[in-house]
Amino acid sequence: MQLINLTPHALNLYTADGVVELPVSGMLARVRSTSVFVGEAGGMPVYENTFSEVEGLPEPADGVVYITSSLLLKALKTAGISRPDVLAPGTGPNDGPIRDQNGRIVGVTRLIRE
Repeated sequence: MQLINLTPHALNLYTADGVVELPVSGMLARVRSTSVFVGEAGGMPVYENTFSEVEGLPEPADGVVYITSSLLLKALKTAGISRPDVLAPGTGPNDGPIRDQNGRIVGVTRLIRE
């Protein structure tokens, strides 16, 4: 299986066999979003983000998995699009990301899908 990184930065994947660096592919998948004012809460403005067009996501290909942002995954799910070949780095608190001494995520131990 081939993993293709569609994010703008290299990813460190902590696998059972060691750390694998997944370099940027030169392709970038993005989702357009707009923010709409919906009210106030505690004196603060509240906005709702809506997703629109996904750009740069290749069509499915045999034996290929595309790594994108979790935001793009959410946009696909919201649009009712099921793409089991599209995953994101697991950076949530339950995903066990690897952090440096300053708390910044430097690698992931799993990939996720919506």
